[in-house]
Amino acid sequence: MKKSILSTALFTLAALGASSAFAGGGNKYPAGQPDSVSTKSRAQVKAELAEAIRIGDIIADSERGLTAYQLNPSAYPARPSAMGKTRAQVQDELAKAHMDGSLARAKLQNQGG
Repeated sequence: MKKSILSTALFTLAALGASSAFAGGGNKYPAGQPDSVSTKSRAQVKAELAEAIRIGDIIADSERGLTAYQLNPSAYPARPSAMGKTRAQVQDELAKAHMDGSLARAKLQNQGG
Protein backbone atom coordinates (compact mmCIF):
# COMPACT_ATOMS: atom_id res chain seq x y z
CA MET A 1 0.00 0.00 0.00
CA LYS A 2 2.81 2.41 0.89
CA LYS A 3 4.55 1.57 -2.38
CA SER A 4 1.49 2.50 -4.43
CA ILE A 5 1.04 5.79 -2.59
CA LEU A 6 4.75 6.56 -2.98
CA SER A 7 4.75 5.70 -6.69
CA THR A 8 1.60 7.78 -7.24
CA ALA A 9 3.20 10.74 -5.48
CA LEU A 10 6.39 10.43 -7.53
CA PHE A 11 4.42 10.15 -10.75
CA THR A 12 2.41 13.26 -9.85
CA LEU A 13 5.56 15.23 -9.06
CA ALA A 14 7.17 14.13 -12.32
CA ALA A 15 4.08 15.16 -14.27
CA LEU A 16 4.00 18.56 -12.58
CA GLY A 17 7.68 19.07 -13.30
CA ALA A 18 7.20 18.19 -16.96
CA SER A 19 4.25 20.52 -17.38
CA SER A 20 6.13 23.42 -15.80
CA ALA A 21 9.01 22.79 -18.22
CA PHE A 22 6.63 23.34 -21.12
CA ALA A 23 5.15 26.49 -19.62
CA GLY A 24 8.15 28.64 -20.54
CA GLY A 25 9.28 26.61 -23.53
CA GLY A 26 9.67 29.55 -25.90
CA ASN A 27 6.37 29.06 -27.66
CA LYS A 28 5.39 32.47 -29.05
CA TYR A 29 1.83 31.50 -29.88
CA PRO A 30 -0.48 33.38 -29.88
CA ALA A 31 1.29 36.58 -28.89
CA GLY A 32 4.80 37.82 -29.48
CA GLN A 33 6.89 39.56 -32.07
CA PRO A 34 7.53 37.79 -35.39
CA ASP A 35 11.03 36.47 -35.97
CA SER A 36 11.37 38.31 -39.26
CA VAL A 37 9.94 41.51 -40.63
CA SER A 38 8.73 41.67 -44.21
CA THR A 39 10.10 44.38 -46.45
CA LYS A 40 7.15 44.11 -48.84
CA SER A 41 3.93 46.02 -48.51
CA ARG A 42 0.55 44.32 -48.39
CA ALA A 43 -0.18 45.61 -51.89
CA GLN A 44 3.05 44.09 -53.24
CA VAL A 45 2.24 40.71 -51.74
CA LYS A 46 -1.29 40.83 -53.17
CA ALA A 47 0.10 41.74 -56.60
CA GLU A 48 2.57 38.85 -56.47
CA LEU A 49 -0.22 36.45 -55.51
CA ALA A 50 -2.43 37.70 -58.35
CA GLU A 51 0.43 37.23 -60.83
CA ALA A 52 1.17 33.72 -59.52
CA ILE A 53 -2.48 32.79 -59.95
CA ARG A 54 -2.55 34.33 -63.44
CA ILE A 55 0.45 32.31 -64.69
CA GLY A 56 -0.44 29.13 -62.77
CA ASP A 57 2.52 29.28 -60.44
CA ILE A 58 0.60 28.15 -57.35
CA ILE A 59 0.41 24.63 -55.94
CA ALA A 60 -2.74 22.93 -57.22
CA ASP A 61 -1.95 19.33 -56.22
CA SER A 62 -0.31 19.36 -52.81
CA GLU A 63 0.10 15.58 -52.68
CA ARG A 64 2.35 15.60 -55.73
CA GLY A 65 3.59 19.18 -55.36
CA LEU A 66 2.45 20.20 -58.82
CA THR A 67 1.53 23.70 -59.85
CA ALA A 68 -1.61 24.60 -61.77
CA TYR A 69 0.56 25.25 -64.83
CA GLN A 70 2.08 21.77 -64.62
CA LEU A 71 -1.36 20.19 -64.40
CA ASN A 72 -2.89 22.18 -67.28
CA PRO A 73 -0.33 24.21 -69.27
CA SER A 74 -2.77 25.12 -72.04
CA ALA A 75 -4.89 27.15 -69.59
CA TYR A 76 -2.04 29.59 -68.86
CA PRO A 77 0.20 31.91 -70.89
CA ALA A 78 3.18 30.26 -72.58
CA ARG A 79 6.41 30.47 -70.64
CA PRO A 80 9.54 31.78 -72.34
CA SER A 81 12.19 29.18 -72.96
CA ALA A 82 15.57 29.69 -71.35
CA MET A 83 18.07 31.23 -73.71
CA GLY A 84 21.31 29.33 -73.81
CA LYS A 85 24.46 29.59 -75.82
CA THR A 86 24.52 28.71 -79.48
CA ARG A 87 26.64 25.84 -80.77
CA ALA A 88 29.02 28.33 -82.34
CA GLN A 89 29.49 30.16 -79.01
CA VAL A 90 30.30 26.93 -77.20
CA GLN A 91 32.76 25.85 -79.91
CA ASP A 92 34.43 29.27 -79.74
CA GLU A 93 34.81 29.01 -75.94
CA LEU A 94 36.27 25.52 -76.28
CA ALA A 95 38.81 26.69 -78.86
CA LYS A 96 39.87 29.60 -76.62
CA ALA A 97 40.21 27.24 -73.63
CA HIS A 98 42.49 24.97 -75.69
CA MET A 99 44.64 27.91 -76.76
CA ASP A 100 45.10 29.57 -73.37
CA GLY A 101 45.65 26.27 -71.52
CA SER A 102 42.72 26.59 -69.15
CA LEU A 103 41.19 23.35 -70.44
CA ALA A 104 44.39 21.42 -69.66
CA ARG A 105 44.54 22.95 -66.16
CA ALA A 106 40.91 21.99 -65.53
CA LYS A 107 41.62 18.42 -66.61
CA LEU A 108 44.56 18.21 -64.22
CA GLN A 109 42.50 19.60 -61.35
CA ASN A 110 39.72 17.11 -61.99
CA GLN A 111 42.23 14.24 -61.99
CA GLY A 112 43.60 15.36 -58.64
CA GLY A 113 46.93 16.50 -60.03
